[in-house]
Amino acid sequence: MIEIILGFLYSSFLEYYLHKIPLHNWGGVFRDHILIHHKLSAKDMKDNEYNDVIFGKNEIVVAIIVCLLHLPLILIYKNFYFSIVFYVFLYLILHRISHTNSNFAKSWMQWHYYHHCINSKKNFGIRSEEHTS
Repeated sequence: MIEIILGFLYSSFLEYYLHKIPLHNWGGVFRDHILIHHKLSAKDMKDNEYNDVIFGKNEIVVAIIVCLLHLPLILIYKNFYFSIVFYVFLYLILHRISHTNSNFAKSWMQWHYYHHCINSKKNFGIRSEEHTS
């Protein structure tokens, strides 16, 4: 049980810092996140690029990379690894729903709505809320 809890905590921190640092600060291949994803969803959370696909192509690539990079953990900490994989897919599903259904985002993921529609320099967690004043 402790591996599962630690896997979720680790995944939450990983998600937050991958979103905050590479996607919002590095530029290069990560610039599309700000130039496209944030621009499309700044008004009402809707990102029409999600209409034709289940998951965004860059998103699914990063999800696969995260799962593969952590794969050696399965040999020692199987539950920790599967918690990471579960968290990744939960993120993919909830992130897509939040960008195809504004009402869902406003009701169930207010912090993510705030990040896109009010202040993109706050609330970098997709699955977790950042408590800011």
